[in-house]
Amino acid sequence: MGAYEADSMLQKIIDSLKGTSVKVIVSGSAVSMMKEMLDEGNPLFDRFGAVINLKEFDYYDASLFMKEISERDKTAYYSVFGGSPNVLEAIDTSLTLENNIERLLLAPDGRIRSFIEHSLLMEYGKIGSALSIFEMLGNSKKTYTEIKDRLDPANTGNLAKQLEKFINNESIRKVRPINKKNEKKRTFYTISENLIRFYFRYVYPNRSQLELINEKAVFDESIKPSLDTYISNRFESIAHVYFVRLARKGKLPGIVDIGTYWYDDKEHHANGEFGCVLEFRDGYDVFEVKYYKDRMTESAADKECEQIRAIKDFKARRIGFVSISGFDFESDDYVLITGEDLFNPSLAD
Repeated sequence: MGAYEADSMLQKIIDSLKGTSVKVIVSGSAVSMMKEMLDEGNPLFDRFGAVINLKEFDYYDASLFMKEISERDKTAYYSVFGGSPNVLEAIDTSLTLENNIERLLLAPDGRIRSFIEHSLLMEYGKIGSALSIFEMLGNSKKTYTEIKDRLDPANTGNLAKQLEKFINNESIRKVRPINKKNEKKRTFYTISENLIRFYFRYVYPNRSQLELINEKAVFDESIKPSLDTYISNRFESIAHVYFVRLARKGKLPGIVDIGTYWYDDKEHHANGEFGCVLEFRDGYDVFEVKYYKDRMTESAADKECEQIRAIKDFKARRIGFVSISGFDFESDDYVLITGEDLFNPSLAD
């Protein structure tokens, strides 16, 4: 039975129940398919009393599944496994992060790996060069041109439509610097969920290796050397959500936007991006986000500050640091945010 036939059958059932106290709940994990039910041409159009797009947990809510571990470990687990409840409940925090990755994502019969490969990959595989695009993105973000240039020319004809499908089903999202929202060349594509990001960064490219050698060897050779860097990149998105939670609680008066900031320093022939910036009505606050094992030192903070202040045509209102392991100093000059701040119970909804 096709999707349209199923929708027509549901239409008849729902219409037959009008005037009764019976409620029909339609749920599904295929976001694009569920959205199609809301289209005007669909048999179920205008028959829903409520529509709920249930998102995965953010870093804070995900951490409630693992209250007994450190803030640094909570950050690592969320960066790898994301925030889906069925994934989080499979994690055994009495084991190490490495052990959980090996048994859940690298083992041939790993619970989470099997879920990804027997459901999501089958769905993605129906869309042109989907798997190539996801593998290319991995833990990075790329412009449309970068994606197009790295694909086989024979597979780029429908690239715009393919990317639009991924955005519609919420597996890929667009990222634009808060100061360059209308510049196409500064529009980037990135994988939405941490779990899928990790899979395409480390598991998918190493499938052949996983058939030849054991999971620990693959972890040691292909994952361990860059895992902290991977988590550091994801830590920036956690910082963004932390500030979003503060804003929703009214603790950032005057806030306009939260995101990245693209700078062009023509005098020094340099350009780049600040990963975590808060835009207020009277200027910008810049935060450097650090997934250090040890506490951040004042000399390291001063060095970062000098580099920011040296950029021409950009003046930060305030400069701050988010350090998962905290700081070995106090300061009236910088805003200092620790791992304890990120997971403070006052942030709960």
